[in-house]
Amino acid sequence: MKIRNMSKEEIEQALEETNKKFNDNIIFKKLIEGKTFTVTLKVKDSRQKGSRIGSKGQRMCAACWHAHNAFIKNIFKIKPDAIVISLKHKIDKKTYDADDFDINMGNTSDPIRLSKMCNCKNFK
Repeated sequence: MKIRNMSKEEIEQALEETNKKFNDNIIFKKLIEGKTFTVTLKVKDSRQKGSRIGSKGQRMCAACWHAHNAFIKNIFKIKPDAIVISLKHKIDKKTYDADDFDINMGNTSDPIRLSKMCNCKNFK
């Protein structure tokens, strides 16, 4: 995702807040500075909360939909005028709707929403 109108420290603060819900398991895979920051989230441990599950049931190091959703909400909580570009959508605090990003990762005969491709339900 791309993030505008934030400092590196504010983006790191958003991750810190996110990790309160995900047991400190979410980290940056990529954090490239510039006028627009490029950010990719991943997990430390694919067996823990916040990790994504692949279409064939395999554990992945990618952060899940819930972790991304929490991170984006924290971005807007910290910096209400921030702009996030994700899945080719430009979003701000007023237009953000997490359901817009809960896309079908399966196919028409075997659909599965991105929000279901994680192990978050196994943790409190």
